[in-house]
Amino acid sequence: CLPGRAGGSPIGLAKLLEDDESLPSFAKIRGGALQIGTPAYMSPEQKEIRPVSTATDIYALGALLYELVTGKLPAREGKLILPSEALSDNEELAKELHSIAEIDQIIMRALMPRPEDRYSSASEFSDFIQKLLDGEPVPVRPLTKGYRMRKFIARHRIAVGFVFLMFTGLL
Repeated sequence: CLPGRAGGSPIGLAKLLEDDESLPSFAKIRGGALQIGTPAYMSPEQKEIRPVSTATDIYALGALLYELVTGKLPAREGKLILPSEALSDNEELAKELHSIAEIDQIIMRALMPRPEDRYSSASEFSDFIQKLLDGEPVPVRPLTKGYRMRKFIARHRIAVGFVFLMFTGLL
């Protein structure tokens, strides 16, 4: 129920039971239920008309990020392709994205078929993206000492270079 327009009384939402030619192209009737959404951005639970949750929105955000990174929709011929594979024909863009393996993992977690395997909130999804942009270790990968060291050096190149030069000078 939604709050009513006048007097604050609630109004209900109705479901269509059969196809109506006046429906917009993004709305369909499936199994007696109204399915609304853009197919390329719809989560598996939306396509199968199962209960939706925050995880449904995470899927759509992941699909949007996929398209922003690759310039293509995430599913081709019913099969989900890694962003790095979708970028294979765009070498210039792939070179600009230094952490393509991390981008793959961040996006693919948002596009997991099972809602419980996706990020728990848009905030968590955003935190992972922000860590990637800040050059910090992204917890979608194993946080080995070598990985953390590479991330630290990448974030602090000048300071690490200066320390290296000082150390070399002392030797």
